[in-house]
Amino acid sequence: WDDDSSWRMAPSILSVSIRGVCGASVLRGLEEVVAASTASACHSDEGGVSGVLAAIGVPEEFARGTLRLSVGGETTKEEVRRAVEAIVGEVKRMWKGEGMEDV
Repeated sequence: WDDDSSWRMAPSILSVSIRGVCGASVLRGLEEVVAASTASACHSDEGGVSGVLAAIGVPEEFARGTLRLSVGGETTKEEVRRAVEAIVGEVKRMWKGEGMEDV
């Protein structure tokens, strides 16, 4: 990113699957920090595991923890860093509550 500013011209969506958590629960813990969703806009009211994730063979334990994150031309590196730190912190908090190993 430091050497090439062309990344600012193409907004992108990243799908992140996290083992052993419910994506909606992660988002509830991040409401004040990160704007994200657990499904595409056209499927956000359906609930359950995404048909696309199921079709490509994502195991259910990961698919249920999938977050969709968007960045755009105005998104800064600092905003991305804050989002990553917030997501990692919330997932670790949830894993600890479930007695899961911090991976």
